[in-house]
Amino acid sequence: GGENTIRFTEGGAEISGSGLARSGSVVTISQPGSYTVSGKTLDGQLVVDVPGEGVELELMLDGVSITNLSGPAIHIETGKDLKLKFRGENSLTSGTPVMPSDGSSSGAALYAEDDMSIRGEDDGILKVFGYINNGIACKNDLDLKSGSIQVVAVNNGIRGSDSVEIKGGKVTVEAGNDGVKSTTIDKEGKGYIHVEGGSLTVTAVGDGLSAETELKLLGGSVTVNTTGDPQRESCKGLKANRSVSLEGGSLRVEAQDHALQCNGDIAISGGELELRSVQAKGIKPDGSLSVSGGSLRVQSVEDGVDSIGDVSISGGAVEIRSTRDGIQSGEANSGRGSVLISGGTLLVDAGKLGFNPRGELNISGGVVLALSGSEKNLPGRGFAQQSWDGVRGSELSLSRDGAVLAALRSQYGFRSVLAGVPDGACSLTDGNRTIEIG
Repeated sequence: GGENTIRFTEGGAEISGSGLARSGSVVTISQPGSYTVSGKTLDGQLVVDVPGEGVELELMLDGVSITNLSGPAIHIETGKDLKLKFRGENSLTSGTPVMPSDGSSSGAALYAEDDMSIRGEDDGILKVFGYINNGIACKNDLDLKSGSIQVVAVNNGIRGSDSVEIKGGKVTVEAGNDGVKSTTIDKEGKGYIHVEGGSLTVTAVGDGLSAETELKLLGGSVTVNTTGDPQRESCKGLKANRSVSLEGGSLRVEAQDHALQCNGDIAISGGELELRSVQAKGIKPDGSLSVSGGSLRVQSVEDGVDSIGDVSISGGAVEIRSTRDGIQSGEANSGRGSVLISGGTLLVDAGKLGFNPRGELNISGGVVLALSGSEKNLPGRGFAQQSWDGVRGSELSLSRDGAVLAALRSQYGFRSVLAGVPDGACSLTDGNRTIEIG
């Protein structure tokens, strides 16, 4: 048939084409097809109710502004694999900014009961204001592909119960609870968040990104700022229950709580990562932490890394600065939880111990320069641990044949240094004194 159009007006809506019905300022789509939506309503709704598998369903938001004072602006009740597109500037609002919300009302400003993909044209802007509860919520798989998507919500910003995939676009979230969230536990392969491209900026009172199963960063640029009180709520930068895999892209986290926490293993193999915890630990896996590539900088007021399992560093450039221990592994008095360094460059600047493994410290490769505020000795295995009193601001460099391998400026002052390279001699200097190692 011809073009299907919906134009909201102050008094209701004008509809043209097939599969459309209107009651006041509520418009319902009941047939497959492509629909263009424009105009403005201060208390209306667009409902999609197109049952069935494999139906082609596309909404183009073309300069539309929908406010619903009591529920979702757009509610996709049924409509599998809905493609939501937008061009120009669009806004979807549930409730009003002055509503006293306790986040208990259901729904979201943009609410889909099934899979949904969102794609904006180059100039496209989609603003979503969830003053009743969530911003964008999808009960199944949610895909963000392109365009500028700006979400403000009193509860969760973006929630895809089965999954959230961000492949492109410019996404910003301000949330009164978690920023981006996936919650499914009981479906195989679901409950994950993947970021593959685009840019994502999250400011959240709760957790920045929270995945029930797996959290994966493959590309793109992610910035997370959490502002809550760790004594009252979980406000971690990135959190996952099963695994975290950081493989590419860039990540900047400033969290009041742990910057990166996982109930399982954390693997870092690429990317430019900067993690800062203001009141807690930098990286906290209940499983193990492995770093094989990328650039990782951690700053924390407690331990830089606190892992229940082993910590292994085989590549990459790692810099850890912490008021307490640099790298701690294993549970107290367990005799388990080793720190294994076989490659890469590792700089540690710790107010207490540079390394505090409950298992063993084994350095077989890489370049290591670690400053400790404590003189507790650790076996070096070809590395020198040296008593060396240094004041805050001291600059140390490790060099071989005149070439600097590693350099570090102390934030805390220190009493001992563990330094070396595994395959030969090098020298350590602070400008005033020099020692030969190896």
